[in-house]
Amino acid sequence: MDKDITYKDIAKIIKGEIDLPDEFHEEAAQYNYNLINPNDLLNKNIDDYIKLPEGTRIELIDGRFYNMAAPTLLHQEITGYVFNSFFNHIMSNKGPCKTFISPVDVQLDKDDKTVVQPDVIIVCNKDKLKNNKLVYGAPDLVVEVLSPSNFMMDLIVKKRKYKAAGVQEYWVIVPEDRKTIVHKFIDNTDEEILYNFNEEVPVGIWNDECKVLLGDLELDYE
Repeated sequence: MDKDITYKDIAKIIKGEIDLPDEFHEEAAQYNYNLINPNDLLNKNIDDYIKLPEGTRIELIDGRFYNMAAPTLLHQEITGYVFNSFFNHIMSNKGPCKTFISPVDVQLDKDDKTVVQPDVIIVCNKDKLKNNKLVYGAPDLVVEVLSPSNFMMDLIVKKRKYKAAGVQEYWVIVPEDRKTIVHKFIDNTDEEILYNFNEEVPVGIWNDECKVLLGDLELDYE
């Protein structure tokens, strides 16, 4: 696949209009996610991560560093809106859950080899909020907003990691195609539901009591 991935390519992949060869899995995902110096990838751990200069946008996944591109204005508007929807629901219902917006460190596997920074998360077990520094273990719900620089990582590698770690619900928002893909990981299965931006997306972990309508946003960026 060409290196210059666009939002239209992402939409075609999601719709099944672009076929990916069997070998186009984690290796391609890593390539499109802007690997740090390929000669200095392996055997990284949380101590290496902590030593990074403040403000460095890096994720640690299975002992490898991955560079995170700065988010666009479109990305930030969508992320903020979703976070605000979750936050308002929690406050209105005085619920036990917490919601966080990136950057927040998630020690996903409870080991020293993986620390990710999802765009938005919901955590309902406060024991996972470790020392006011990071989330220790899997959030209940994770949201990622796709961009051309991260889409293979979010659709393949991080989706696999989230499912294996115990995330119950995973939202993948595709701005250009104005769609949200919801994955419900139940009993080691993956139930996938596709929503348009003009449809309310229910939060399954809250028994659909909270719904997010991205169609309310005026996403008129060039």
